[in-house]
Amino acid sequence: MKKYVIALFLFLIPLTAAEPEIVVNNRIVARFGSKSYSLLDVVKRMDAFIMKHAPDEMKNKQGLYQFYQEQWRSFLGEMIEDQFILLDAEEKDFINISDGDVREEIQNRYGPNVLSTLTRLGLTYEEANTMVHDELVVRQMAWFRCYAKALSEVTPDVLKRSFVAYLEQHPPKEEWTYQMLSVRGDDKTLCEKIAAKAGELLAIKSDQTLEAIAKTLESEAPEGAVKITASSDYTVENKDLAAAHKKVLSSLPLKTFSSPILEKSRRDNSTVCRIFHLKDHSIAEAPTFNEMADQLKDHLLNKTVDKYKGEYIARLKKESGFDEEVIYGNIPSDYKPFSLSE
Repeated sequence: MKKYVIALFLFLIPLTAAEPEIVVNNRIVARFGSKSYSLLDVVKRMDAFIMKHAPDEMKNKQGLYQFYQEQWRSFLGEMIEDQFILLDAEEKDFINISDGDVREEIQNRYGPNVLSTLTRLGLTYEEANTMVHDELVVRQMAWFRCYAKALSEVTPDVLKRSFVAYLEQHPPKEEWTYQMLSVRGDDKTLCEKIAAKAGELLAIKSDQTLEAIAKTLESEAPEGAVKITASSDYTVENKDLAAAHKKVLSSLPLKTFSSPILEKSRRDNSTVCRIFHLKDHSIAEAPTFNEMADQLKDHLLNKTVDKYKGEYIARLKKESGFDEEVIYGNIPSDYKPFSLSE
């Protein structure tokens, strides 16, 4: 159901002053044995889901319309899958859901004013009772067929290996903050001489800014012979840092300047002499296993449960001779299930 929660909130949009009403173009959209499913049945299932996860959004007609449009086939498919599971439960006869269990779930889901809430949703109490009963049966069958297997598979050793893999795929975030003084020109000797002068000035007074150094040197350099610039501060993640720059910065203590570094410009092949100023270097601490354990376990369980559920449903469909055309053959290719009234 997580995918539906995400989808629901993606489609929720602000309410407008006068929202149109949603028109449900009802028809039979699937058949399963002697049971027929109408689009209205699917809408009731979607409304029950929204009522459980985001009840305030029942008033948001535009958001509901988009949610219906995008999700009705997924809900219908899930309703058909539930029927396979219900038949399996009936055949095995080891699931027992009491009336008390159903009443408690209805109370939790629809609140103290159950009947008025159901009326707003267009559900009778009998429909809600059947829907909740079937959901509880499906939930228990999923536990026995899928969750129990997943729990036995997601062992502490599996969790630890998953944690190691996570750290390899998500190394601690490392950032470098630095600035560069660049002396660019065609005369290599002149560029080196001016960059060396910059180094001398910084050695005399290390608290000078590169901007101030650039202005001083530019006033002393032959006019038009070189271009001297101080860059803005760069803050770059380790993975995005150029290898040549990382090599220089890695050798510098924090808050210090490099010796002049001679390079060739990739832009115009001119000579560039650079001085690097390392302003900051930070490495975020990696999360501990205890901090990640619950999150990793949930992820692995969900992934493993999805695998087993897929296999379970596939087996049930194969055993029953599932024919998609027989079940969904009533849906015309040009069917428009929903529209908005003017």
